[in-house]
Amino acid sequence: MKIIITFYTTYDNLKAEELLSNEQIPIRVKPVPRHISSDCGLAIEGNIEDKTKIEEVLQRNEIEYENVHIIK
Repeated sequence: MKIIITFYTTYDNLKAEELLSNEQIPIRVKPVPRHISSDCGLAIEGNIEDKTKIEEVLQRNEIEYENVHIIK
């Protein structure tokens, strides 16, 4: 399973991408899927196994995110 993390702003999305890449957490930036609504058109996709680690990195660096969606 995967997770999709949505953000309020493109800046937060891009900053999150940089921070998570620096932590060597495998992620991918992609458009927000149609069935998910978001203020920002971009999202980060990651592995469900990395969910806690991703949230810790974002919180530690004060990156605001809208929601974490679990995708099958």
